[in-house]
Amino acid sequence: MFYIYDQNNSGGGFDVDDRVTYNVIIEAGSADEADRKAEDIGIYFDGTDDDGPDCPCCGDRWSRAWGEGDATPEIYGKPVEDYQEYWAKEGEPWAHVYYKDGTKRSYTRKGAA
Repeated sequence: MFYIYDQNNSGGGFDVDDRVTYNVIIEAGSADEADRKAEDIGIYFDGTDDDGPDCPCCGDRWSRAWGEGDATPEIYGKPVEDYQEYWAKEGEPWAHVYYKDGTKRSYTRKGAA
């Protein structure tokens, strides 16, 4: 199953690099397994707790996975390849999909990379 982590712009900005971006989708056997994989790539949880890096007014940047996941990589019910992130700049990745086999596919403002 695929679990999505959509980033909240806590503090007025997003973290975007070769590991995390606006939307990160992880294929895993459970939400707990997806959360562990998410932490391995740089996603953190509870960022507003105890002087964490996130803005307490805006809320946590990342939330833990929940539910049973989706059978395919999706963002708001759309196949990931059909979605376009509003916030992404031209050439910037707006989604990274991490598969169980260790491969990663990134989508940029102009298409798949």
